Amino acid sequence: MIRVDHFIGFANYYAVPWGASTARNGCWRRGPGRHFFEKVRRELPGLNIIAEDLGAVNHRVRLLLRCCGYPGMKVLCFGFSGGDDNPHRLSHVRRHCVAYTGTHDNDTLLGWWNKADSEEKENARRLLNMKKGDDITDHLIRALYDSPAMLAVLPMQDILRLDGSARMNLPGTLGGNWAWRMLPDAMKDELAENLSKLNREYRRENKA
Repeated sequence: MIRVDHFIGFANYYAVPWGASTARNGCWRRGPGRHFFEKVRRELPGLNIIAEDLGAVNHRVRLLLRCCGYPGMKVLCFGFSGGDDNPHRLSHVRRHCVAYTGTHDNDTLLGWWNKADSEEKENARRLLNMKKGDDITDHLIRALYDSPAMLAVLPMQDILRLDGSARMNLPGTLGGNWAWRMLPDAMKDELAENLSKLNREYRRENKA
């Protein structure tokens, strides 16, 4: 499978004049749209694509996604802010999507939880049926596996229950990114077996 990052840019993108010191004078322009992906389909038949439809998702982006038929993305840790119209709420996860606890561009689950405001935490406790003292990582991983999404993706940092010090990337910053490395002995046998049991329990080995 290939994930096309910044899929929204194929529908529309924000262009800033060369040499501009800020983005104030930029403008939105129409992207290559479905014609590009029609050519991709002709040249590379059978290519299995996931569309990273995160960010400024408007009608044009949603229409392009429908035309292409690619599964989009749901990031569950995004789903606890705002109201019920939040597209990343568990209730909005459908079969034809790929669901993540988080991606390379946001904090680890523990890092997010440690910085989340009281409203986000209260929403998470309510929506995940958490009790006082429960572990957010366990609850959200189980919610991810139990979702209807065709594919569930867990970053290794969340499998290892690492905090924000293991964050992979902070968008819009220079230096210090993409530096995390998994230690050779980090994946213990017990953790691997528990993950295997979780896959069997939720029949995740068969859903994709």
